[in-house]
Amino acid sequence: MLSRFAAIVVLALVTFGAGYALGHRAALGQTMPLLAADTQFNLAQRIESLAKLRLGDVTGAVADLEMFADGAALNLLQGRSWADLEPGVQRSIQLAKAYRSKFPPTNNDTLVASLLPVPVLDAQSCSPALRVLLEQSTGGASRPREP
Repeated sequence: MLSRFAAIVVLALVTFGAGYALGHRAALGQTMPLLAADTQFNLAQRIESLAKLRLGDVTGAVADLEMFADGAALNLLQGRSWADLEPGVQRSIQLAKAYRSKFPPTNNDTLVASLLPVPVLDAQSCSPALRVLLEQSTGGASRPREP
């Protein structure tokens, strides 16, 4: 009787494990094309921004990059509270807020409102380029000048 019960338990565990593996594989099969499409879109947008930079359209490239960064910040927030975000996501959002504190968006009230509860990041904990940018005086300019 005990061996029969053990065999049933083992069979149930194997069946559960196989079902879990198949379900996990199916989920990955559905997710991977979405990730590939997102990567392709991001690559195309970065290439467009790089082309603009090479052609001397600094303002256009910066506007493109800011638009993508703002969209990414809003996507990461997705109406969640600050406490509900993972530490890596919190850091990314703080970097976006630090940048936007220096260069506020001109027509994105949703982003401004979404970043309000985000704690301010100390400039010293930013990357070297962002730290220098945050510590510079803008002199009234909010956008980079054309070369």
